[in-house]
Amino acid sequence: MVHLHELDFVDFFEENLDRDDFHEILRRRIAFSCKGSKCKARGRFSVHQCSKEIYRLMDKFKSENISSFLEVGVEFGGMFFCMDSFLRSVNPDFEGSTGLDIKTTELMESRYPNYHAKYPTAKYVIGDCFDFAPDKKYDFIFIDNNLKYNRMKECFHQYLPHATRYIGFHDIKDGRYGAKRLWEELEQEYETETFVHSLAGIGLITL
Repeated sequence: MVHLHELDFVDFFEENLDRDDFHEILRRRIAFSCKGSKCKARGRFSVHQCSKEIYRLMDKFKSENISSFLEVGVEFGGMFFCMDSFLRSVNPDFEGSTGLDIKTTELMESRYPNYHAKYPTAKYVIGDCFDFAPDKKYDFIFIDNNLKYNRMKECFHQYLPHATRYIGFHDIKDGRYGAKRLWEELEQEYETETFVHSLAGIGLITL
């Protein structure tokens, strides 16, 4: 089982978020890994995202008082634990997060119990995203599943009613998945912002 100190970044964010060199500190503390960027793996905890894209997303959210978060497609949990810790650090009234994936992984199972024991409002659900019925709305929903276009569009419309402020997508530049084509359509319909410093990219819709 992974020790809690390897997952819990609340104190780290509280101590370092406002520093001018926060991006470099973030890269030294967490091992980011992504194709097509200069992200280098350092540290013991890993996140399969581009550090600059996550840094910009955090910079966007640090004064937004996001109170709830749902990630659709957590896989190993890197983004989930990182974002949950960040949101707790910037909002003392943070209500909690839900991470969803169609199947579990050994790494996620080793990471989750200790984190959940300290933060009971961080919840992990194993199930198909098309079967999951949220019992609440979320300020921020992040969709990071490797679906083809039609299923990705269906997923978006299924979760849209459950998002109150933001919906984010990973892989908006990766043509292997449906997010790229869908994102090009959503940019014509919604207020959007992109964080692209790799071959994947993150897109954010403001509702």
